[in-house]
Amino acid sequence: MNEKNMTALVSCFSRSYHCRHNRFPVFKDDVAEKLLTQQEHDSIACNMSAGISFFNPDFKGTEDEALRWIVDNQLSPSVLARSAFCEASLKTALLSGCRQYIILASGYDTFAWRNTEGDISVFELDRPEVKV
Repeated sequence: MNEKNMTALVSCFSRSYHCRHNRFPVFKDDVAEKLLTQQEHDSIACNMSAGISFFNPDFKGTEDEALRWIVDNQLSPSVLARSAFCEASLKTALLSGCRQYIILASGYDTFAWRNTEGDISVFELDRPEVKV
């Protein structure tokens, strides 16, 4: 994992976990889990649940419950809000004739694969070490 950007990996993990483990996801990203290797997924899950005392010193529960708490309360809110807001704003911009979507700090964003908006050019910009 050293050659990849950890922030991008954790954001991707967060979108994947949220989509898979929430009955009513705030943001549905069913592609994110395909970008992570099993080792990356398991390593992030293990490290996050092991760090529950950092996020919530009074937490009592299982490793799975700890991971769920961390994802739902610490990781997902900003990641999901950003994606949901940007993609909703894009729909409005498309009505005005916009045909380009530039995603800054794109990390492992999956919009290009999930796009159903038709004829639009998607540009993803990030640091060179963030590769899919």
